Amino acid sequence: MPVSNIDSIGIGGRTRPKPIPIHHLIPPVADSDMKVVIESTTDHDLSDLILSGSYSDGVTNTVGAFDFKIIDPDKAIYNAISTFDEVVVYADYGTPTNARFRGIIEKLGFADSYLIISGRSVGMIFAEKNIIYQSTDVDGNLAPMTKSDILKEIIEDNFDDINVDDVVVNSTEITVNYFEIPFASIIEDLCGTTHSFYLDTERAAQYFVKDSITNTTEIVVEDSNLLETLDNADDSNEVYSRVRVYGANLDGIPIIATSESDTSNTGGIEKDLKIDNASATTTTQAQESADLEFEKLRNIPKIGQIKSLFLPTLIPGERIFISSPREGIDPAYYSITSYTQSFDLNGDAWAKTTIDLVRRKQSISGMMRERINFEDFISENLNKNDMDYSVIYDFSEGIGTHSDTEIDIDNGVLTTDGSATGTWISPTTTLTTDTSAVEVRVKGNKITGTKVFISVDNGVTYTPIQTLGQSQALTGKNIVLKIVLNSADTEVTACGILYKF
Repeated sequence: MPVSNIDSIGIGGRTRPKPIPIHHLIPPVADSDMKVVIESTTDHDLSDLILSGSYSDGVTNTVGAFDFKIIDPDKAIYNAISTFDEVVVYADYGTPTNARFRGIIEKLGFADSYLIISGRSVGMIFAEKNIIYQSTDVDGNLAPMTKSDILKEIIEDNFDDINVDDVVVNSTEITVNYFEIPFASIIEDLCGTTHSFYLDTERAAQYFVKDSITNTTEIVVEDSNLLETLDNADDSNEVYSRVRVYGANLDGIPIIATSESDTSNTGGIEKDLKIDNASATTTTQAQESADLEFEKLRNIPKIGQIKSLFLPTLIPGERIFISSPREGIDPAYYSITSYTQSFDLNGDAWAKTTIDLVRRKQSISGMMRERINFEDFISENLNKNDMDYSVIYDFSEGIGTHSDTEIDIDNGVLTTDGSATGTWISPTTTLTTDTSAVEVRVKGNKITGTKVFISVDNGVTYTPIQTLGQSQALTGKNIVLKIVLNSADTEVTACGILYKF
């Protein structure tokens, strides 16, 4: 018989081997079953009428979907339902009483005595909504807020029937300024690498720490209910060595932030990812975005997709126990990113579950979604000198040192105080590493003749800028900008320093 561990007497001072974990797998006490109901003017139970179909669901960037082929020869159901009616799937071991999926009918058709319906999960309401939102303090100024508070405020402001009681506290603070950004993209931003999100069947927002929910009912085990291992590989396609984010364009001066560079997981090959995020209106926001994406994309993800007999109690974001040593899947609890439940009365098994583990390969629909996000976040990018970072002053607040100059905060301009000339010196930006090159840009009205200087040693020495927008080799950590206005009519609306290490 199999031996789980051999306990031997120590020889030559060797210690006894560590125990091998033993997992006792207890089968369910009843067969799996499901019920499908269309909620319309009158509810329609389709449980005995479904010929085939499927539903899928997942967390964060997954919008669930469904399709069903239903026996309806006299069109009784077809004539009684409409698009935007809702479909609810109940599934359990034994009598199905717990709702596992809720979707909205978007396509409704009839062919060869069959009613055919399809649509997306209720989470589609988030994918279709663009958001305008700023995190602000009590005075209405941009200010950092916790990610969970931002999420709850956006939902409460834009979705009347969504419950946010289950949103867990995420104390990470960020400053955001979203303008017409799809809420699905915002959810990804607020989840980052630490949290997951989905909308449940009762329209309650579920925001929770990744890998914090374990399904203790379902298991997948080879030589039992595991049908097939469809994919189980390391995939370096979506691994990057550096991420650069372009934020908002402030009067022709782009906000730029770049993550660290690490080619250790790309075989020394530089793989750069460029992200346009016009909602990042400060360098801090852009840097947070670059660092977050880099952490998500620097490591080679393990791809896994397996098919098993029907797992009725599965819901988004759970971990379940899986064991398939022959396929290199060690016995353990694994995170489920998404899954599909499929049904076919003519198949070898009436119901099957296909599970995506950890991270699935990029599909055509996924690439299309990233393209959509790219277009939503796109901003005008002017970076001919390949700079990595930026410091921008838009004169929306009183900053710097003045000599015969002043800032009109309401209009966002730097001018003289009425004098014929004047000098403004920026605050010092202190870096952790010496720059290798800098580029200075100044925008405004009647700025011809304005003199610009830059210091990289905290104002001890200044280098004149001969040509704006041109890269100059300068080495230092403490950056200061000095602008000398030569006319009372000159208005500087924005200025910036782009630099790289």
